[in-house]
Amino acid sequence: MHSNTALAKLAKKIVRAEIEKRGAKDANAVESIVGRRLRLDSDGDIIMVDPEGRSLPGLGLADALDALQRSQPELFRSSVAALKTAARNPNPFAPGADFSMTAQMLLWRSDPEKAETLAAEAGLTINRTI
Repeated sequence: MHSNTALAKLAKKIVRAEIEKRGAKDANAVESIVGRRLRLDSDGDIIMVDPEGRSLPGLGLADALDALQRSQPELFRSSVAALKTAARNPNPFAPGADFSMTAQMLLWRSDPEKAETLAAEAGLTINRTI
């Protein structure tokens, strides 16, 4: 039988291990940032939440860390892939290797104007007023 405290401690260890696996320069800083976007759901799964604390269906720890690595690559040890991604400013709406519905949704929630601009660059029309 698991108590909420034991489950929370296990989740914290899982988050910390994943942060370290991804090569965070300062694991405490990354944990502090990403921890604001994570919660345990009623099933004990680590889920991602928006800035207001509402759950983002289908998104979890990996998605939160992916978003942080894209937005603040300086928090992680340099790798060839990270440097290439940071240098070329990927467009998650464009067809190809950078296409990512998860990144599109995260961008839409965090910066709708930028999402509209990148979508337009990819030949798509999205509109916040619909």
